[in-house]
Amino acid sequence: MQNETEGKSKLIDVLSKRFSEEAPHIASLLHQAHQSSSLNYADIDLNPATKEDIILIAAQDRMIVPLGTAPAWEDRIITCDEHETYHMPKVVHLLVDMAEEEGKWEPETAGGQCLREAGEPNISKVLNYLSMLKTISPDYRISLEVMKPLGGELGISFQFHKLIDELVQCGIMSTYSRRSLFRGTPHYEINPSLYWTAP
Repeated sequence: MQNETEGKSKLIDVLSKRFSEEAPHIASLLHQAHQSSSLNYADIDLNPATKEDIILIAAQDRMIVPLGTAPAWEDRIITCDEHETYHMPKVVHLLVDMAEEEGKWEPETAGGQCLREAGEPNISKVLNYLSMLKTISPDYRISLEVMKPLGGELGISFQFHKLIDELVQCGIMSTYSRRSLFRGTPHYEINPSLYWTAP
């Protein structure tokens, strides 16, 4: 079994494919967040000169999210206050597991495991559905008006709202209140960390 140092080294290698020079610092943050269900700002062991920047980068990709009562990630404003607390979405937890164990970042594998644990019976159809959603939403946001008919085309319209609840609970997506408010129809944000892979 590999030691902790080897796991962190693999995580750095994976993250360097996307984040370049920030990768070691982001890896340190994710490794710390991965160890427990929540992580307090004051307990994050990072260089104070770059700590806030690293947290903001990780939060922008929704690899960590501030704890809060707002259902939408975008509404949980990051303050970097010493009392602020973060958690890692379930799907990201599985991605970090995989990165530290196998040196890979594979959103489809992590998403499938999440759905399996949630009891989803049509995993392959849902993964295909998510792949299509990502293709047509490069800015990570998509409306229910688009999502629902596409689900029907793929044969997953039955209990559609139950599926959306599963995806939200897995951290695969979140409600997106800004567009929902302005455009009058529900919108969702797909987790940006699911848009890139590393072999």
